[in-house]
Amino acid sequence: MNHLSRMKHLPTIGVFLILMAGCTAGSGEDDLTVTERLRRTLPAQVGQFLREGQQALGMGQYTRALTLADSATTHAPDLADGYYLRGLALSSLYRFEAADTAFTQALLCDPQYHGAHFHLGNNAFFLGRNRDALRHYRAEREALGDDREARASVTLQVGRVYARLGVADSARTAYAEALALDSLNAQAYSWLAELEDDEGELEQALATARRALVLAPENLEYRYQVGALLFRTGQYEAALGPLETVVEKQPWHVGAHYNLGRTLTALGRADEGRRYLARTDTLQALQSEIVRAQFATTRNPTDAARWRTLAALLNRAGRTDEARRALTIARTLF
Repeated sequence: MNHLSRMKHLPTIGVFLILMAGCTAGSGEDDLTVTERLRRTLPAQVGQFLREGQQALGMGQYTRALTLADSATTHAPDLADGYYLRGLALSSLYRFEAADTAFTQALLCDPQYHGAHFHLGNNAFFLGRNRDALRHYRAEREALGDDREARASVTLQVGRVYARLGVADSARTAYAEALALDSLNAQAYSWLAELEDDEGELEQALATARRALVLAPENLEYRYQVGALLFRTGQYEAALGPLETVVEKQPWHVGAHYNLGRTLTALGRADEGRRYLARTDTLQALQSEIVRAQFATTRNPTDAARWRTLAALLNRAGRTDEARRALTIARTLF
């Protein structure tokens, strides 16, 4: 998975509510968190800063989001919300060290602030600091209490870290726990299928991947996973449809081209298969350039030229949404 897309595959929880509604009607003071108590007396101006900052972040206006977050923390230095907003904006700009400082400050204001440990874990995971990621995900899960859906998302990410570390049994256990909490979590089925595939359980992996696709039929990664497993289990005719769909919708997808080429060859359509396999070589070379450019931007996230180079490569591959985001980040650095 490439760097720019990896973050969107991480589950998102702990979206803070800057609506002066951190508690339910009739709740007593003893039931409120530190942040919820502060929100009850929050000056209207600070609430506006935070609402507008959240909107700016959603529209990719990162500089504006940072400015509004700083205004909120200046006027309400004991409120975690402003630091959390700042952390989200900085993470979006790949300025992870500064983002970690902001999330840590949010936790100093409120040790139970939902989402801060989770995003610290996301940043650590992104940078390959797996043990740090586990520590933060566990802390987040502990703070969530009875929120089953949110606990499932965090537990799922714990499994992902274990899978990366090669601890398959712990990964499988975490995925099972996530599904026990949220049986409709398509990502859990997909990652479990990936684990089963790695362990050579192809038929089981296919069945599990199909469950993910049923739950999220528009997800092209799940469709690719099913198509690739159909090919690997010798079901060539069935594999054609899913793989052709992915190639049509994501013409830069290396794996889909490769597996479609092999599928067509296995069906006796060698000339067609060769075209897709040849295209695979071209796409792989371009993908290698993109990976190098992504690594460079991660190492130097304040260098606008590197972001522009990455955007140009992504455009060449047809990945226009990712290219647009890279250019947006570059513009914040002038």
